[in-house]
Amino acid sequence: GNLYYIQGRSDQALASFRKAIRLKPTLSAPHVLLGVLHFKGREFEKAILHLNSAAKLGDANPLVPLYQGYTRFALGKYEDSVSFLENVIELEPGNVDAWYHLSKAYGQLSNRNFETLQKHHANSFYTHLARSRVFESGGNWEDARGELAKALGHEPHRAGVKQRTEWPQRKSAGETTPPPPAADDIASTGSTKYLYSPPEGSTILVAYKTERSRVGNFESRKPDTVQNLYEQADGYQALSFLSSLWLISTEPDSYRAHQLRGQSLEAAAKLDEGLRRRSEPAP
Repeated sequence: GNLYYIQGRSDQALASFRKAIRLKPTLSAPHVLLGVLHFKGREFEKAILHLNSAAKLGDANPLVPLYQGYTRFALGKYEDSVSFLENVIELEPGNVDAWYHLSKAYGQLSNRNFETLQKHHANSFYTHLARSRVFESGGNWEDARGELAKALGHEPHRAGVKQRTEWPQRKSAGETTPPPPAADDIASTGSTKYLYSPPEGSTILVAYKTERSRVGNFESRKPDTVQNLYEQADGYQALSFLSSLWLISTEPDSYRAHQLRGQSLEAAAKLDEGLRRRSEPAP
């Protein structure tokens, strides 16, 4: 089975691994590779069955949680995907593929909450604040300022938002240092904080763990309020950014790092276009 697997002869490998399991049911390795082969064949439910069997048999191979994460991601089960991929980086902190897919899974969770905000609370304070952050990340300072102004229309007492209303205009004029957080700093935390003051070196991982703990507190609450939807969306966005930053920082020449750089530019353009359409009045 291993020889067929290495040679790329999937059908023969599948048959050999199944025969190995029939002959010795306590073997876990054939289940691992059957899971990988079924995943590559897009037979995700079959992949999960074999990967679960490998885990129950006590297989410590990091491929087990890695491909568990892959299969859940492919099925759109992003919370489960994150859980498995986080297990991988506990086992192998330098696993480039795990960090890459973890960043993508966090991004999907952020997008899901953001889409819920857009769909059900399109004109809320938190939705305008979320839009402003996306525009800022793409360098669209005037659009960001417009969204912040709309947010203030809902909650004019927000000192932090008032402060950030001025920042995009100053940024577009060439200033590079953002204003310090105001007493009400909701507009200066989370993804915005990391965008303007990204950590470097080993502090990236420290920031990631801090943010992961913070997001864990949000996850323990039901996302039944607009504020909690926003906080989860922004927290996941921060985790996606920090995961990408850690990968690019530690493995700058890897295939995954180059993928992330290219996808960031493409995603920013798509988000910008989508937000512009949503902000336009209906015909």
